[in-house]
Amino acid sequence: MNITDQSSSEVNSLAFAETIGGARSSEIVVDNLLLLAQSFLSNSAVAFYRNGTESDLATELSPQKTTDNFGNVREETVSVSVVRSVIERGQSQRRTDLETKSLSESKECAPADVFLPVGKHGVLRVEMLNEDHVPSGDLSRLTQATSAATAALDRLIQNNGADEDEQQRTVEFDADSLDQVYQPKTTTDSHETIVTQLLSLGQDYVGLDTGILTKVENSTIEIEYTVGSTTEREKETTYDISDQLCEATLNQDLLESISFADASVEDYGTHPASENSVAYIGVPVFVDSELYGTINFTSSEPRSEAFDRDEHEFINLLAQRIGIEIEHQNQLLDVERYETILQAVDDPVYALDANGKFTFVNDAAEREFGYGEDVIGADPSVGMDENDIAHIQSQIDDLITTDQRSKRSEFELKSRNGERKIVENRIGLIGKNEFRGTAGVLRDVTSRKERERQLASFQRAIEQGADGVAILDDEEYVYVDDTHVEMYGFDNKDQLIGSTWHTLYDDSEISRLEAEALPAVESDGHWRGQVTGQRPDGTTFPTEISLTLIDDGRIVCTARDETEQRRQQRELKLFQQAIEQAADGVAVLKDDKYTYIDKTHIEMYGFESKEELLGDSWRRLYDDAEIERFETEVFPALEADGHWRGPVTGTQPDGTTFPAELSLTIIDDGRLVCTVRDETDRKERERELELKERAMDEATVAIQIADATKDDNPLVYVNDGFEQITGYEPEEVIGQNPRFLQGDDTDPESRQRLREAISREEPVSLDIQNYRKDGTPYWSQLSITPVTDKHGTVENYIGIQQDITERREREQKLLAERERFRLLIESVDEYAFLAINEDGQIQTWNESAKQLFGYTDESALGMDVATLHPPADRKSKIPERLLQQAKVAGKSSHEGWRVTADGDQFYADTRYVRLENDEGTSHGYAQIVRDMTERRQQRRRTERFVEESEDVIAIVGTDGTFSYVSGSAQAVLAYDPNEMVGENIFDYVYETEREQLMQTFFATVESTDADQQAECRFKSGNDDWLNIELLCRNMLDDDAIDGMLLYLRDVTDSKQRARRFESIFNQTFQFAGLLEPDGTVIEVNDSEIIPASDQSDGIAGDLFHETPFWVHSETVQNKVQDAITQARKGETVRFKTEM
Repeated sequence: MNITDQSSSEVNSLAFAETIGGARSSEIVVDNLLLLAQSFLSNSAVAFYRNGTESDLATELSPQKTTDNFGNVREETVSVSVVRSVIERGQSQRRTDLETKSLSESKECAPADVFLPVGKHGVLRVEMLNEDHVPSGDLSRLTQATSAATAALDRLIQNNGADEDEQQRTVEFDADSLDQVYQPKTTTDSHETIVTQLLSLGQDYVGLDTGILTKVENSTIEIEYTVGSTTEREKETTYDISDQLCEATLNQDLLESISFADASVEDYGTHPASENSVAYIGVPVFVDSELYGTINFTSSEPRSEAFDRDEHEFINLLAQRIGIEIEHQNQLLDVERYETILQAVDDPVYALDANGKFTFVNDAAEREFGYGEDVIGADPSVGMDENDIAHIQSQIDDLITTDQRSKRSEFELKSRNGERKIVENRIGLIGKNEFRGTAGVLRDVTSRKERERQLASFQRAIEQGADGVAILDDEEYVYVDDTHVEMYGFDNKDQLIGSTWHTLYDDSEISRLEAEALPAVESDGHWRGQVTGQRPDGTTFPTEISLTLIDDGRIVCTARDETEQRRQQRELKLFQQAIEQAADGVAVLKDDKYTYIDKTHIEMYGFESKEELLGDSWRRLYDDAEIERFETEVFPALEADGHWRGPVTGTQPDGTTFPAELSLTIIDDGRLVCTVRDETDRKERERELELKERAMDEATVAIQIADATKDDNPLVYVNDGFEQITGYEPEEVIGQNPRFLQGDDTDPESRQRLREAISREEPVSLDIQNYRKDGTPYWSQLSITPVTDKHGTVENYIGIQQDITERREREQKLLAERERFRLLIESVDEYAFLAINEDGQIQTWNESAKQLFGYTDESALGMDVATLHPPADRKSKIPERLLQQAKVAGKSSHEGWRVTADGDQFYADTRYVRLENDEGTSHGYAQIVRDMTERRQQRRRTERFVEESEDVIAIVGTDGTFSYVSGSAQAVLAYDPNEMVGENIFDYVYETEREQLMQTFFATVESTDADQQAECRFKSGNDDWLNIELLCRNMLDDDAIDGMLLYLRDVTDSKQRARRFESIFNQTFQFAGLLEPDGTVIEVNDSEIIPASDQSDGIAGDLFHETPFWVHSETVQNKVQDAITQARKGETVRFKTEM
């Protein structure tokens, strides 16, 4: 059961209790019991069998009362033994457990049939249609309803002959107790305060020493709250169920209330708990349709009398109220947990609604970019380029049309202090079945908002238009309604669509409109005035038109016909409505004489035909004293106000008098409409209703009664609570239909539900937005119940309103916050979120956690969070330490390995945050896990590469000062890298080469898109001068480097080898050459022993073993080719041969 369902049950139960609390007959109690049962189970047929109505020889019993649909389903009598058996057992019985006699074993028999005792008075029978059982929660509420009905019937028997004062005290006591149970609590009251107040109320009601709320966990119960004398049972103490009298409450098949006036003489006399609790009454508590625990009240002394039905019913209602309060508290805790989780995330997290407005930013967003709660409701596109906005918009479109969970992008964002940053944005949609916004994304919605604004402007213009409405574009009609067409004398819209507005006016009026109206529309955006329209047949008529210029340049025209014919038609329509809406007798007078009179009016005043009064004076119907009162009191008020209503005394031709209520209204042509109602029966009922009205007046809820026998169901009664909630005094609303409380923002579907229920003469309960007298809206929990006479005809509708504005706003805020944070968490899939209780068990987690760890929801929920750690962590008790640290310090963190369901491990960053409410009470922990495997491997690869590189990698400032030197400096430069930090690079460079290196370095500082290379001599730690090849790269814009990146390579040996090779290569007394690995000639020297034509230019590019040097011998060619192959393998080959 959700919150709304639970609240509806409260209203139904309250309305039922209010109605039967002042009932003067058993029929009223039974009728309302049937209506309440069917409101709980709409798909059911209900009947009541009264006990004791059968003769001694009767074996079968027919239902005394049934719902309308009972006879349509089946005609069934019940054996007398069945009724007596149910009453003797004192609890509900299912059809399969009883013997019933049907007219036939037809297929129409209901699959579910339950009997519930109504004390000793009879049995309530409920048949489920198209269902195989009655839900346990509804069966529990039915049991509570029959208990309340039993108490009411018992009271009627007890009050038979009692004085009226005693009856009044009973009604007042019950009304006061119900008010306290359902009285809304203030938002400043804590959960504990509300619960203990309710327990104290129950303790006072049943007159016992102790009141306790328990929570059931498997085979144990925990004492959550206590009031009164609780020396043996302290808060938060846990007991085994078998050791407590709660066991008696939970052992009942239907989980109903149970009581012992003296446990020592009951079945539980030997129970261990009976030593401290002799008198006991308890009932289960349900939260979200699930068993939560119990409330019970005990005393160490026995009671002299057994607990009565009223006490059982009150305790049942109290349990329902406490269950609702626990549901509200759980919702509040969910919202607080979600907000704590999001605030604990290190990265900036934000949410935008479907219109692209900020709805949430966490603390990290303000730390990183300077944008905090002040941007809530703002458009985030400030500081972004149009191309970036378009790119992000395309990503949103892709996410909407594909199954992807999220996308990444990079763009430039201008922070609050004007600094521009390149940020990575992760974007995800909020909402699974419908698009409700985005998380972590900026979105341009300017064009869409503009279209919405234009549409709203257009709709307002249409809605505000009076009578005929038309739209012009470039002075031509693009839309006209039927009223506009008829007003100007055309047959259909097609005759005007596409035509100019000049068609409807003569030349002089066209000139006036072009000179006066159109310039005003152009400058002010609107114009209103009188014009003369012209129809196709040449006739003219006066009309008032209103012209409004909308944003797209079109003009909305509204026109109202002001001709006399229209005025008379409106007056005639008003007159007809007055006649049609008049209740009882109706007459019309002109110059004090009757010109019209209906049959009811004739019969009421004792005449036989209309002809006896038509043309005669009204004075014929009253005595002299009443005529004088009319002339001195009534007519002056009528002349001043246009209407009068009040009591009169009519006189019939035989001299008898009767009380009546008269209503007089002057219409436009001076005639007088008279409506009259015989008040004889009402006077007789006033005494009967007086006691009930006093009880209802004292209730804090608004109670209203409408007369269903009159047109439009006018109000005939409202209590003081109605005036307190709505601000209307009774005399302002009596005679009106209650719909006047509704307004523009009242939900159309709620209105329709009310109309349909009234039309079907059925009860209805709903939440609806009404308006007070001062115009302020409020939310009402409204329950309407039809009341029938003995023939089944609906006479009245009883409505009960409870102002739930504060509660609804609180619930809507809680639900919205809860849903927003839940959807936001689901949208940020880079993190895994887990909620953990005080014992370290997983309570909830998001989809990212499920995918990261690989467990199903069924296996993960309730699992110890230590399972996600490797054995080494568990052995070292790291999981316990992290929870303990979060409990003491509020948070803790750990970076290390985590274990998935299949045994794989991944490296992760884990954070714990303690969850608290506003009172500082801990409610467990939030755990945020981020998979760091890829980042860690990349970081380790980078660090290893840098440290093991043969080159020295360094970072220097723009002035050349070292801020970082890699470890390879020890091997390459013979310096400890830590000693070089803080030194300047130019101090190590050879003096004559220093200026050239400076020019190269500072040119790189000024350029952000090019690398610079240089060579210089660099003094080593061994006082040697090394030849260094240096690469300089500008990395000032990189947040990780923030400096100049240098690569230093020692090329001293290679320089020396190059000089030696050049010296050898260029000697002319020997032949030397360079070959590719495959033997292709690259270059040969200028040798004196090789002809010039065969040197470098002649053989470059040829295979060496195929050059002319070796053509004289194939054996030599092969030997040279083999030598090249061996050299390619790293061997040195030397041999002599002829060339």
